Amino acid sequence: MSQQRITRFIIRFIMTSVLLLYYTTGNTAEVRELASQPQIHQSGQFRVLYYTEGKDAISLEDKNRNKVPDQAEDVLTQTLAAYYLFVETLGFPDPFQSRYFQDAKFLDIILYSQDASGEEGELGEQKELAFAHPRFLHVPSDPEDTVSINFRVSSSLKASTDQGPAREFFHLIQYGVTFFRNRWFIEGTARWAEYGLRKDDPDGSVPQFTTWPLSNEERTALFAMDEQAAESFWIPLAAKMNNKGVIPFTPAIYKIMPLTYANEKPVFKNMRFPGWMFVRDVLIELGRMDDIAFRELGYQEWTAENQASPENNKYIMDAISTVVTRYQAAFHL
Repeated sequence: MSQQRITRFIIRFIMTSVLLLYYTTGNTAEVRELASQPQIHQSGQFRVLYYTEGKDAISLEDKNRNKVPDQAEDVLTQTLAAYYLFVETLGFPDPFQSRYFQDAKFLDIILYSQDASGEEGELGEQKELAFAHPRFLHVPSDPEDTVSINFRVSSSLKASTDQGPAREFFHLIQYGVTFFRNRWFIEGTARWAEYGLRKDDPDGSVPQFTTWPLSNEERTALFAMDEQAAESFWIPLAAKMNNKGVIPFTPAIYKIMPLTYANEKPVFKNMRFPGWMFVRDVLIELGRMDDIAFRELGYQEWTAENQASPENNKYIMDAISTVVTRYQAAFHL
């Protein structure tokens, strides 16, 4: 083995060991080798890794003739729009600045096939999958110590008609703030987040929220949901707390408004997003509440089982109640 290869091995071993020790509370850094060298479409810290051959190959259609496949381009464009909207415009916590992801150099979006369920690097029945752990992907052009946060989307996904990338980016916001992974919260609010880049208002086709606090029966039904909790709970409650939901004109909004997909259709379609302030404040409150749950429930670490434990539901609901009380007092609801 050459001296150069020995040095590279030692660097990789040291960096992996350091990060494995650093993320001791559930966000352990993972080492994942890419199956082969991907093509890269990049804007700043955001990269799409894709393949043009083999089972993971994407469509090579290039309507705007910029030598980047439209599929890869549109996934990156939507993810950038989500970042500009949620982080730079609406003030949601930035995953890159979180205590769990602060060492990440990139956000890598990997396009993989759904064909082979259960194999490493593939999606199976899922169209998208965000990872709660920082990762060493060992992209060939990166330094050995490069860590990224990432999510995967299906190589058949068309971002111009599917808000999947925005939804997965919102998962990374969640993962950077709280360890709670109860699906009625995680999937419900991620489903709500899709409306930030949709033409229709989230509250346009859901019943108005009339009862607070929820009864025991309503809580039990809610806690058994996943993304259905968006229409049943999050959208109507958020709209009641923050009904106007006008997106503020900030410098970042002028980054979003010109963005288009390769078919020239706009990415950003609506200046009204009811409930965004309320959902943001609940998420921030959960960052405080999971510390309380960790202590009171006697967790030694945030294992996958602990993160999704039904015992967390009380603490998530307590965080929601805290923000509801604050809004009722401020806005005379």
